[in-house]
Amino acid sequence: MIVPFLTVSEWLTSSGFGGTAAVVAAVIAFFGVRRAAATQRENARKDHWWDRLKWAIELVVSGDEDKANVGLTALLAITESKGFDRDEWNFLRRISDLFLAIDASGTLAIGEGEEEPDGHDSVEE
Repeated sequence: MIVPFLTVSEWLTSSGFGGTAAVVAAVIAFFGVRRAAATQRENARKDHWWDRLKWAIELVVSGDEDKANVGLTALLAITESKGFDRDEWNFLRRISDLFLAIDASGTLAIGEGEEEPDGHDSVEE
């Protein structure tokens, strides 16, 4: 049995082409939705991370020693969590360094020749 070949114009108007186009469109849509869902999950993760960080910082600066200890513990837990990017890590490290450099009087405890938490040497006036 000989199978006749279709010309291009016949193929473009056939149901086979319509089905193929539908499958290609579905695959493209699937990957678009998949990427959008991944972006949405990442944004939700970042929002949650920032909410926890804000909560911990508010506890640290609350003026209540017990709350401050809870806040510092939360900051430590956040540093041990996984999934944040380099910018978030650098921000968290600088905030943590700042809180660790604050002495009991509530001022920065930077001695002579010590490096400030932001990486710059202190300037004496």
